[in-house]
Amino acid sequence: MLTAVSTFRSFLRFYSQPVRTLVIGAVFGCLLLGITPNNSFSLIQSVQAAEVRIAGYTNGAFNTGTPPNTSATQTATLLGLTYVNSTFDGTTAGGFRGIGGNPTAPPAQSVNNLGSISLATTPATYTGNTFTLRVTFTAPQGITGSNTTTFTATLTGTVISDNSGGVLLDFNNTPILFTFNDTNCEANPTGAIPGQQTTCGNGSFLFSVNDVSIDPGQTVAITGQITSAQQSPITTAATVSISGRVMTMSGRGIMNVRLSLTDSSGEVRTATTTSFGYYRFDDVQAGETYILSATGKHYTFSQPLQVLNINEETDAVNFIANSEKRFRSF
Repeated sequence: MLTAVSTFRSFLRFYSQPVRTLVIGAVFGCLLLGITPNNSFSLIQSVQAAEVRIAGYTNGAFNTGTPPNTSATQTATLLGLTYVNSTFDGTTAGGFRGIGGNPTAPPAQSVNNLGSISLATTPATYTGNTFTLRVTFTAPQGITGSNTTTFTATLTGTVISDNSGGVLLDFNNTPILFTFNDTNCEANPTGAIPGQQTTCGNGSFLFSVNDVSIDPGQTVAITGQITSAQQSPITTAATVSISGRVMTMSGRGIMNVRLSLTDSSGEVRTATTTSFGYYRFDDVQAGETYILSATGKHYTFSQPLQVLNINEETDAVNFIANSEKRFRSF
């Protein structure tokens, strides 16, 4: 421990005051907070926990038919009832997203509902029949198990003529829980917050379908809702820059000195000083520990290595040469 302290003191002698302050602050800040190089604070950006992108499409079939699984336009008919499917895409707010409205008369495909139902005025009895709705989610990705599920409705009603009778589609309204682990991080489709990611990380949501009642001669949308949507966002480390200058003892910049920046995995990046001794590394991941070294053809350095805990833009990591030799410098 004593050797390490002595080395550290010797190491600091070659720093300018701003750099000494930076290094001491980083080291003692980490010690006081119990932070080691492997769990350093980093600059992060994250998504909103209750804003989750939900997208997908629906299909339907009457009685014993099996709904297909396709985002293309699809219809199904039973007597005077006609169903046309839909696509949907949007983002929850406060964990909620309503899916419904904007019914479209067949054969045109609906948008942002669970499909549309049209009922003709032709006399018919519908009681005892069933309708199965398939809902397939394309976002979030990484849904646990299957990304598609079905909801079955029991039909009740009779149509005698226009404005006489009607049909009820009585769905099981119990919410179904979906969990996901989406690492693709799709962008916000609504553009509400430019650049914000809305589906990114582990999360879950509840999805349910509402009953539908329709009057003869009308078209209505099948509606549903997302509730309790939440995610534990993936955080990504920000990138920063490291820069400084290589100088003689008299403060003149030294050109063509090679700087090597090595991260904890052993990956090495290099830079060469300009004619005035300046260097710079961009796109350095914050929250990491690096070893920065300097090697020069005509100069040696008593402190050729510096250990850096990088958490922010760092612009004064300088190296001082042992002595001046007779070669071109500025």
